[in-house]
Amino acid sequence: MNTKNYLHIIFFFVLTACSQNKNVNADTSLNIIVNETNEPIILWYNIEADVITRVMFPYNIMMYNKTNNDYVVNSVRYLYRRQDDNYSGGIGGGKLHYKTNENFYLFTDNGKSFKINQKDSLDYLLYSLHILKEKNTEQQQALEIYKEEMRAQQKDSMHVGTLKQFRKKHPELTEYFLERDSIRISYRKKDQEKPRQFRISVSDNGTREVKLKSW
Repeated sequence: MNTKNYLHIIFFFVLTACSQNKNVNADTSLNIIVNETNEPIILWYNIEADVITRVMFPYNIMMYNKTNNDYVVNSVRYLYRRQDDNYSGGIGGGKLHYKTNENFYLFTDNGKSFKINQKDSLDYLLYSLHILKEKNTEQQQALEIYKEEMRAQQKDSMHVGTLKQFRKKHPELTEYFLERDSIRISYRKKDQEKPRQFRISVSDNGTREVKLKSW
């Protein structure tokens, strides 16, 4: 065997080994990333009763299918964990929107299924629907500055900045609403009927990322 052929063989084995190593280290997971979005928090106000009735916190949910399988997302729901004598949690699974091909968010039902093909992604905007009542006096007082503005303008709703801004201004109020809350995602392989569920907490600020291995 001459030197030239010998070098070709060595190069082939090195190239094959690198290719195999790349495949081993490749990310083949279903990635779920929950971000605190720049969309505004929304307050709903009952002018006659002078009560804030709803507080809506926004979250962006990105799902990246890096596996070699097609998946179906069965549902995306907001879960309210705080339950006590003065607080009723929230309504349903929140208000869900998905990003269309035209790059804007469209409202959809929490239980509407969306297919996420291999190497594709889904982009959701989920708003919580936290309930606030008149007897929640401490929380109503903390929101008085916004109530005054809505009374003056005769408005029944108001955008009050991002979650990051709201948390900085009202840390205790934010914790009151979001403590132990989570987002639940139900998903399955396209060719399987039984779904799996996964929950991700929203109590901690910042970005939460989870990699679900293919099965």
